[in-house]
Amino acid sequence: MKFRGVFARRAGAGKLFAMMGLAALVLFVIGILRPLRSAFALSGLAAGDFYQVYFISAAVVVVAPLYNFLSDRISWRRLIPLTAAFFALSMVAFRLLYRPGEAWFGLVFYGWYDVLAASLVTHFYIATQVFYNARDAKRAYPVVIASGSAGATLGALLTTVFTSGGGPSENLLLVAGAALLLLAGGLALVWSREPPEPPSEYAHAEDPELERSDLRRMAAHPQVRLIAATVLLTIVVKQFIDYQYNTLTREVFTDLGAIAGFLAFVDVLTQWLPIVVLLALRPILRRWGAAVAVIIFPVAVILATGALAAAVWLSTAALAVAVGARTTEKTFRYSAERTGREILYVPVPEDIKLKAKSYIDVAVEKGLGKALSGVLIAIPSLALAGVSIMGRLIILGVVGVALAGVLLLAFLRVRKSYVTSLAQSFEGRFASLRGTFVSMADVGALALARDALEDERPLKIAFAFDLLGGATPEDIEALSPELYRLLEHESPGLRARALRSLARAPGLSNEGAVRARLEDPDAAVRRAAARLLALKAAPRARDVLIPLLDSESANARSAALDCLFGDFGAERAERIATPRFDHLLRDHERGALSGADARELATAAGLVPGHPAVERVLLGLISDPRGEVAAAAARSASRLPQPALVQAAIASLAIPRTRSAAREGLAGRGEEIVKPLLAALADPGGDPWVRRGVASVLGEIATPATIDALVTSYLLPETEQALDDQALVSLHRLRTRHDHLTFPAERVLEAVEREVEASRRYARAATALEGLPASMPRTLLLRALAEARRDRRASVFRWLGLVYPEQPMRRSYLALESGPRRRANALEWIETTVGHRTFSDLRPVLAEEAPHGPRHETGEVLRELWDDEDAWIARCALWTSFETDRGATEEALRGFTPAEPALALVAGRLARRAETPEREPGDERDEEEMELIEKVFRLQSVDLLSGVKSRQLALLASIAREVEVRPDAIFIRRGEPTDALYLVIHGEVSLEGEGEGSISITDGEAFGTWALIDEHPSLVEARAVAPTRVLRITREDFRDLLIDHPELGLDLLRGLASRVRGLAMT
Repeated sequence: MKFRGVFARRAGAGKLFAMMGLAALVLFVIGILRPLRSAFALSGLAAGDFYQVYFISAAVVVVAPLYNFLSDRISWRRLIPLTAAFFALSMVAFRLLYRPGEAWFGLVFYGWYDVLAASLVTHFYIATQVFYNARDAKRAYPVVIASGSAGATLGALLTTVFTSGGGPSENLLLVAGAALLLLAGGLALVWSREPPEPPSEYAHAEDPELERSDLRRMAAHPQVRLIAATVLLTIVVKQFIDYQYNTLTREVFTDLGAIAGFLAFVDVLTQWLPIVVLLALRPILRRWGAAVAVIIFPVAVILATGALAAAVWLSTAALAVAVGARTTEKTFRYSAERTGREILYVPVPEDIKLKAKSYIDVAVEKGLGKALSGVLIAIPSLALAGVSIMGRLIILGVVGVALAGVLLLAFLRVRKSYVTSLAQSFEGRFASLRGTFVSMADVGALALARDALEDERPLKIAFAFDLLGGATPEDIEALSPELYRLLEHESPGLRARALRSLARAPGLSNEGAVRARLEDPDAAVRRAAARLLALKAAPRARDVLIPLLDSESANARSAALDCLFGDFGAERAERIATPRFDHLLRDHERGALSGADARELATAAGLVPGHPAVERVLLGLISDPRGEVAAAAARSASRLPQPALVQAAIASLAIPRTRSAAREGLAGRGEEIVKPLLAALADPGGDPWVRRGVASVLGEIATPATIDALVTSYLLPETEQALDDQALVSLHRLRTRHDHLTFPAERVLEAVEREVEASRRYARAATALEGLPASMPRTLLLRALAEARRDRRASVFRWLGLVYPEQPMRRSYLALESGPRRRANALEWIETTVGHRTFSDLRPVLAEEAPHGPRHETGEVLRELWDDEDAWIARCALWTSFETDRGATEEALRGFTPAEPALALVAGRLARRAETPEREPGDERDEEEMELIEKVFRLQSVDLLSGVKSRQLALLASIAREVEVRPDAIFIRRGEPTDALYLVIHGEVSLEGEGEGSISITDGEAFGTWALIDEHPSLVEARAVAPTRVLRITREDFRDLLIDHPELGLDLLRGLASRVRGLAMT
């Protein structure tokens, strides 16, 4: 009962038992017939002529295409039982045709046996390939194949008992026929209950051209080619050993009964050995994976062939050693090699795999392999006809050892290919642009680009610009009319791209159109226009830029300065910009600068590093209340070497209006700015926004010191979660952009261990909280824990992508949320890539195991979460504790001093509330504003925010304001732009359109949602029907929040994508 209970708890136990039983029955028939086929052949052939049977086996080659032809017209679950029944009838026919001592009978039966064995064994494993993925295959195949070995042992034992009792060995053909009929019935019964997916749905060979296409696809797949090569070499080496074994047997035994009895006796004694190997193989597969297991067989074969060659050379116990060599080869071929081969097939696409198995396992293994073996054995045998049998065997033994060495090399190659194929097996789910690009060198590409540039759709025009990335100057010149027309396009991005493309043309055929863009409303377009004019005037670019700097147009002057800032060398830019800077400086000192002139001064200051007034001017302008002026000053300060300016630029990373400019400027300094950036990052008392900004800048500077600093920052326990997230994003950016960089593997795995431990902690906490009564804080805490686990999983894969192949690691992460087969293949690839030990440590984030360990009290778990490094989880845990056990929380809060200021504020608030009498539901609200937790709980019901994580909702909640209105108050007027989102807390709002109907919005519902995104006039009027309390989030506050927290925008996009998908499906 205990054994049964173990299997009952495993999913798919019934399927496993069925596969075990069928495998045992298939190999039972093989165990009966294998000694018979060799005995029939040996009794009719002269000594040393056994190699002739290998040429007969070549007939198996025709079976594979015939079988695939039938499989395209008959489902596998019908075809395989029919095949078993057909071979059962053939056994009866052979018994009737049997003639003792006839060479023709032995040769024909030998070839027919190979056809039978190839068909039954191969197509049985085809069925298992439909059932098993990469993870299940490692667990199931050793057991299934071990069951087959047990069946083969039983078959060989029956042959031994039958022949030793004096019974006619040919009557065993009828026993095999009866077993085949039983197999046919069993297959039909099992697959009628759980039919495998028929391969015929993947490919149909109604047309011979389609069949040839199948062959080309199989031949083009590198994993299939390598499997075919290893199978071919395996059979050749196997036949060399088999030939020596059978020849030595024929030298010792001459009678048919004696030969059959000896061969069957050896099989009985050794047939069970694959079971032992398979039992040992399961922990090897779990521990080291298929990549290690597949080389067990070639190593064993090298040892076996070497021992056999030495024994024949020394003429010492040659037959005994031959028995040992054949036993070793057969034991590991029917265990390690067969298991490894089936696992190697798993990542191959099914439409290729199910066809390829027929060709490889039948045509290559049973046909071409034996035919090639026959040729390789016949050549020395015929060439050395005058040499003794033992002399020939010595030569063949040496050749066998050499072939075994080649086999080992082939298996080492296929092991590497297996990992690649695993990665490709879960790649197909994700979009890829490989192979889709068009080159301007392609025929018709120029016409294609012209048509796209003339199209009205922005996406198609953008495609044309992507195509022009590889264009020659002559191509650009040919397309210049279309590019000049695009200078009038409504999209500023396309106008700028057109100007940048024209910069690569050999001439400037329409200077007027370009100069007109100097007054473009978009700064990037103006800069591109100034750059184009300067490039076409080279080497006299100053003759263009100086007039622009002296122009009456502020836009032209600004464009020229921006051009100097980014497109010219420092010395040249300083010479051109100094007169303009001096002029602006004089106006500045008189207090006569406008906003546009102040921005020009800030930009020009960055171009004249040697001017004595630069530091004073920029330190004043960097704090200017005008955003454009401050941003320009921050960009210039970050460009200059003065320590005070560098520190000012770093400090400006904390201010939203200067953050982007400072980040761009500091990143442009490269390695020379690393030292002060590292000091700012390592300062535990520094502004959190500065440290996050520094981490972002370091992600643009590819140096070992940068990598070390970011990893160190991440591993420090006192750093906030937001800084850790930014450090990891920066490391990932360095990894994807700079392939030459190396990352410290030990420290990366230390970070992985930290993420895994956090995920395990959150999983245990979620389990402990399941029994708590429902409440808003508990619901949000459980959601926050689930989100944190997903975030930790993503972080683990980002860390792993630093030291392992990045793209496959990313795809394996995405595949974990895919179907079971791709998920299993991804897990197998991860284990093979990172190793079993690391993979075992990853199980908590891979959902490979349930939380385990001692179960803690709920209050204890919540108390631990108060100190969590994730401030949002800590906040939710505090509120959940308060809601769950007010008295215990009050006592615990007395000794709680969190380092996070916001968390300390919440703790103090809860401590004060705990001292007041508990209010009953419906009582008056306290004097404090609606709690953040409650706001988040309500905001999560807004459809636009459905993809936003709870911690991001908390950011939104922080800018949400409660508003109470009287009846008939108007929130939104029809035909006027809406500037806020509203969420009804209590009351009722009526939405009235142009028609007579209206929509009632009540508690928990939102309106004005899209006001956060666009400024279009409202189509409805929103009016309060009763006294109403709402949450209000303005567009201005929302956009300011996005500047500080761009990750909120990503979450918002997820919600929009989900909503669009939902609309598309309705």
